[in-house]
Amino acid sequence: MTFFTPLILAALAAVSPARAADSLSLSCYNELGMLCPGRHGAAAVRCLRENADGLMTDCRRALAALSARDAAARAASEARSAALPEPVVKVAPSREARLVGAAGAVFLHLGGRPDDQLVPAASGAPAEEGDSIVVGPGPSSAELSLDGKAFVVLSSGTELALTSLSLARTELGLVAGSLAAKIDKLAADEELRVRAPAAVAAVRGTELLVAQDAAGGRSLVGVVDEGRVEVEAGGKTVTLAPGQETSALPHGVPQAPAPLSALRSRAAAFAVVRAGATAAARAWKPRSAAARQAARERLFRLAPRARAGVVRPGARPAGAGPARKIRPLRRGPAGGRRKDPKPAGSGGR
Repeated sequence: MTFFTPLILAALAAVSPARAADSLSLSCYNELGMLCPGRHGAAAVRCLRENADGLMTDCRRALAALSARDAAARAASEARSAALPEPVVKVAPSREARLVGAAGAVFLHLGGRPDDQLVPAASGAPAEEGDSIVVGPGPSSAELSLDGKAFVVLSSGTELALTSLSLARTELGLVAGSLAAKIDKLAADEELRVRAPAAVAAVRGTELLVAQDAAGGRSLVGVVDEGRVEVEAGGKTVTLAPGQETSALPHGVPQAPAPLSALRSRAAAFAVVRAGATAAARAWKPRSAAARQAARERLFRLAPRARAGVVRPGARPAGAGPARKIRPLRRGPAGGRRKDPKPAGSGGR
């Protein structure tokens, strides 16, 4: 017995001073020495429990009392945790985006869907962060409103990505085409940016024009009659005043601000944008999240009305050959996906 005494005392002390005197006491001296030599603390207790069949009655009782105290302590801890208030999860405020006008071939690419799946969009269709608005060629256009405070007109052949709709930092990505926007003055803690392939325009409240030159890859930014815009490209920033424009090539820096020239014709037609912005602001009524989701689900039920195909702007870089055809999402009578029929004479079975 004397040989095991140091090991036994060390094991009991490691469990904790209170438990050495109270939980196991002297009841498990023999068991610790014979069954669990060299075990200390929690390891010693685990060893005793694993060898429960070989314990004497006094040791079993002491081990059961220790288990009961541990269970009571856990129950008390869980009760204290349950009494604490649920943590408040703060969701960053975001903008509500909605199509308020659509003419001709206007489609939505819903965020998270394959690139070749588009659904036809009409006025009133909700758009969420991660979506893209695709305006087909010909006499087509789309009007987008953000909270009734930012009004964006997309011309034919335009693709606009809703990269971020956070109030703190809203970002729209012009993939191809052009846009005209009238944006109310933002709050001090708000930011709105339009990112074109070769330049980024930071807006505080203005009448803005942005266009992408498909042939040369040049991005153009202009201010019509209101506000100032900071344009950054290649690590350099220039500030545009009303009646000025700038441009930048990929990997280049923005040109010095100059009077409107390349964007002059679009600026001359900006009165239509102002009128549309005024009408959209007056008619704007916020929707609940549930209402937006319900309207979004209706987009899929409208899918069978899609046209045979649409050329998605920006699908391929300039000089890389013709843009690929994008087929809108089609659904069968039961809501499942339906394959387009094979063309006549294909010979396939």
